[in-house]
Amino acid sequence: GLLQAMWGEPATALTTIEHALPADSNEAAGLLRKLYDELRVRTDHASQLAAAATLEAIATRDSGSTGARTLMDAAKAYADAGDDKNARRILSTVAARPAAPGAMSTLASTTLLGVLIAEGKPAEAEKALTELGDRVAVDDRERLARRIAVDWIRAGNFERAERLIAADSSTGALDLRGRLHL
Repeated sequence: GLLQAMWGEPATALTTIEHALPADSNEAAGLLRKLYDELRVRTDHASQLAAAATLEAIATRDSGSTGARTLMDAAKAYADAGDDKNARRILSTVAARPAAPGAMSTLASTTLLGVLIAEGKPAEAEKALTELGDRVAVDDRERLARRIAVDWIRAGNFERAERLIAADSSTGALDLRGRLHL
């Protein structure tokens, strides 16, 4: 499997290694880490995706906060490879994972919210912001709400944008309100 990665066949390498993993979780994670070390230095798209999937496989063998951190790394790797769907899936998993420390869960939720905003999905982003509640600082919450409001404006839903920034007294919100009333 490792030779396949070196020869530029990252997906095949991952499949081969996954089918040959030892039963011992630590040994399996060690072998997967060797594969990840080989893949992470490569810049081609297939290697980036295989590296992300390898991190995800490692995370299933890690426990507690280590597993959550590895999943966050996998989400970032998926996003860096342009696979927003899997990045979003992993971030949702970390955000909902009971073993994830509170700060990491909040970071995952906030990152997921950023992905949803970047994808132009204001309804999903607004729902994620509501679910975050007071786990995020007021200034950050208002900044994120303004970004979602901009998406609502782009979608032509001015009432929803106005409602989202109604309690925000920042200059950014005042600017948005001004644009809404033009």
